[in-house]
Amino acid sequence: HVHVRSGGSVAMPHTGPEALKAATALKAAKMYYLQDLTMGAIATELRTLIKPGDIFITRKEHALTNYFLPGYWPHAALFLGNSESLTTLGIDNHENVKPRWKRLLDADPNEPLRVLEAMKDGDWIRALISPFSCNSIAVLRPRISTTHVAEALARGLFHEGKPYDFNFDFTHSERLVCTEVAYRAYEGIDNLSFKLAKQAGRMTLAAEDLVQMALDRDGLEPVAAFAPTHHSGIAVGCNAGELLAQTRNAT
Repeated sequence: HVHVRSGGSVAMPHTGPEALKAATALKAAKMYYLQDLTMGAIATELRTLIKPGDIFITRKEHALTNYFLPGYWPHAALFLGNSESLTTLGIDNHENVKPRWKRLLDADPNEPLRVLEAMKDGDWIRALISPFSCNSIAVLRPRISTTHVAEALARGLFHEGKPYDFNFDFTHSERLVCTEVAYRAYEGIDNLSFKLAKQAGRMTLAAEDLVQMALDRDGLEPVAAFAPTHHSGIAVGCNAGELLAQTRNAT
């Protein structure tokens, strides 16, 4: 038998068919650790590290997007915090925020933390469990002041409720893709600038581009990363950068 210890580690036999079975179980345990244990140690530690305005970059193993989007990291979401943090930032009565306040409060009665995330059903305020339901996650932080973060979040919420852009075209904002949420929120604030690249004839921004910006300390910086296919446990600060570099080099 394969024994899973608390925290998700696996006690493995040394040789033979049992060893192969144990190795397979270990890989599966690592791959689905965050998804299955969103209230466990990894998510708990992440909650102590994240701040409103952070950008989450995530990966779900076997998701179809992995096959046509570049690199290891295909998805992004913008962390809003909770109602108290938005009030502290002074944007609770902002013209872009106030009409959405009820949706922000009602998104999940059991989870107060919110993200702004564009998925196939559109760009909506969602509970934190949405981006946390993944297999790998990176937290990137804009290198700007709290005042500018508040400005960005208010600006980003202007786009909440818009449909998803299946054309991945950043030349208009009537529809948004996941990375465009961060782009529309932060572009031009305190000289923060994103370099769009032409993909399939359209100007766009990949999640991998955001990761590279953080590695280059180009307006963003890595705060934390969890990629169990490369490293067990959460890497923080400089170690997060090293782990993200590993994921970039592996693709």
